[in-house]
Amino acid sequence: MVQDEIYIATKFCRAGDVHNLNTYSEQSIHNYCEDSLKRLQRERIDLYQIHCPPFAVLQNGQVFEVLNKLQAEGKIRHYGR
Repeated sequence: MVQDEIYIATKFCRAGDVHNLNTYSEQSIHNYCEDSLKRLQRERIDLYQIHCPPFAVLQNGQVFEVLNKLQAEGKIRHYGR
């Protein structure tokens, strides 16, 4: 099987107090991503999913700015929830 045929997906942010908005800070999301890349032994995640975010996190929009930055850095390809 060719590696290009395999898509790597993972999720972040269900650990700890999910209603603590600091869990969704730029630094936290960046750290979650870096930790996932190390564990998966990858340079990029094909699909990075936010797991059960509180509505306030989605409404605020900051999480999407962070995910867009991770895309621009080449650390993630796509994101979703």
